[in-house]
Formats: sequence, C-alpha cells, structure tokens
Amino acid sequence: GEITYSLVLPQKMLPKNILKSCDKICSCLAKGLHYLGLNAKFSPLNDVVVNQKKISGSAQTRRYGNVLQHGTLLIDVDVKKMFSLLRVSKKKIEDKNIEKASKRVTCLRNEIGEIKEGEIINALKKGFENGFGVELVEEELREEEMERAKELREKYASREWNFKR
Repeated sequence: GEITYSLVLPQKMLPKNILKSCDKICSCLAKGLHYLGLNAKFSPLNDVVVNQKKISGSAQTRRYGNVLQHGTLLIDVDVKKMFSLLRVSKKKIEDKNIEKASKRVTCLRNEIGEIKEGEIINALKKGFENGFGVELVEEELREEEMERAKELREKYASREWNFKR
C-alpha cells in the first residue's frame, strides 16, 4: 500500500539547513502529486500533506558529503491496523493539535481513487526532474553494484546486525 523512495545526492545540491533541504525534497514529491491532481504541500519537519493530512513522511541523514533522504507515499492504508502497530507519542499528537494520530493520515486511494502505480511513479519522477532541473534516466545496475548489493543484503539480513543494540 505504499511507494518507498530513496534519494541520494551530493550535499552541495541542497541547502545546508536540514529543514530547508527537507522542504526542497518534499516539495518535489508534492509537485509530483500535483501532476495527479492533488493539492499537496510540504509540512515541516518532514511530511507531505494533502487536505491537512499526512500522505508521505521521510527521514534524512548526511554522511561523507552526501545526503540520503528516504520516505513513503501511502497509496492505500488500513489506518486501524497501521496505528495498532505504530506507537505515536502523546507529545507528537499534541504538537499536531489532534486527538488521534489516525485522524491525520490519508492515502492516494482516499484522495483520488484507484490509480496505477506506474502513473504515480511517472508523476513523482516528473516532480523531481522539475524540482532539481535534471532528467532522470533509468539504467540497469552494473555488475559491481549488484555484487555490493548482495554483500550488503547479507550484512543487513544477519542476526548480529539486526540485534546489535
């Protein structure tokens, strides 16, 4: 019921201020949703909202001169199930001035009905291309990238890594 995105780029392509860089990236997502007919906008710290409801959330980290931001865009959601699994603090709910976190979430199906995943991806791609003034080109992973992905998969699937804390 979601699309997960990851964006990795040199830090110099974004504002130094983390909030401003989240704004830049989330605004690209919002622009993509505009192409689907939605009035979406960035909502600090790291959300995209439609009709005052969260449709996308993200997180960002910076390392070695690069930025990684990843997040989700909800296509369909079982709000009751979602919030039976998530633990949202009272403080976070109070900060949003709502009585229940589940009242602040929406998804594409609720906002525009059925839509094909390919249409969503194309709209998001267009939003990022326009937001960054680039052309995104789909390519196959190179052999060394596939090998590295295999190594990382083994590392992150290991019990030692997952339970090291």
